[in-house]
Amino acid sequence: GFYSLLISLVNPRAQVFAFEPLAQVFASLERNVKLNGVQNIKYISAAVGAASGFQDFYFPDEDQPVSSSLRSEMLLASYPENSIKRVRVPVVTLDEFVAEHGITDVDLIKLDTERTEHDVLAGARELIKRDRPEIICEVWPDAGNRLQIEDILRPLGYRFFHLKSERPVESSEIVPSEEFLNYYFTARS
Repeated sequence: GFYSLLISLVNPRAQVFAFEPLAQVFASLERNVKLNGVQNIKYISAAVGAASGFQDFYFPDEDQPVSSSLRSEMLLASYPENSIKRVRVPVVTLDEFVAEHGITDVDLIKLDTERTEHDVLAGARELIKRDRPEIICEVWPDAGNRLQIEDILRPLGYRFFHLKSERPVESSEIVPSEEFLNYYFTARS
């Protein structure tokens, strides 16, 4: 919940929604929000994806895993197969979530879903079309989802900025890098 807390503290009038499907990480998020005394974060125990329902969610056998995903192959590349656990979790789309909760204006989406960012964006097509939010998004070189992300955002006039250590660098296409995973997408001029 670091980024949720950061946004909440920087803009106390903002309403922040934090999604976390893994129970032990969700408990940490909930605890950190309470410890920091912020009132503008709502935390949701669910994954976000392209379609609502239930899916298997994969994570290493650790108390507080730093990596978990709806995609198992990412974890299998880094951990022995017998150390990967899975649990069935609810999955929501952002389009359905904002409709169900009467959210009429989304300014920012921050994505770090370990190689399923394209699915999250696919489940937010109407929201993105309606609000043109700023998007901070990890793009992994091995995820194979660069073109799907571009296909969702380019028709809506989004520009791509690779967030590098010296400064954001605008690019006509997404070029994933192991060194700098994050991109900033904006429809503003």
